[in-house]
Amino acid sequence: MSAARTLVRALLILLWFGICTHLLIVGIAGLRNPEDPANLNSTFVFYQGMRAVGFPLGLIAWYLTYGLVALAGLMNAKPSPEIQMWVMWLAVAGVGYVQWFHLAPWLFRQVMASRKRTRLQLG
Repeated sequence: MSAARTLVRALLILLWFGICTHLLIVGIAGLRNPEDPANLNSTFVFYQGMRAVGFPLGLIAWYLTYGLVALAGLMNAKPSPEIQMWVMWLAVAGVGYVQWFHLAPWLFRQVMASRKRTRLQLG
């Protein structure tokens, strides 16, 4: 990989994690005073923003984490909203990182190599 390509990739990763971290900060700040309607918007922004940055594979992590929290609630061990946000953030950000910065480039390379092989066979 060239130096310019490596720099662009590093900047994209930094930007992506910056967006994820900003969403976490906004969400946790929204939990400080739950009666304030503006804070309800903050938690909404967190959850919908994390769905967006992790889409599509992040939805799997999203629903698995949601299921684990629901299961913990059934066992009378429901974590605090802050812990729920942290766990959701770790799951979705982790899956999203692997998806966008490892799986998608690998898949793109495979498709391009396949197209190149097909072109060589036909031509």
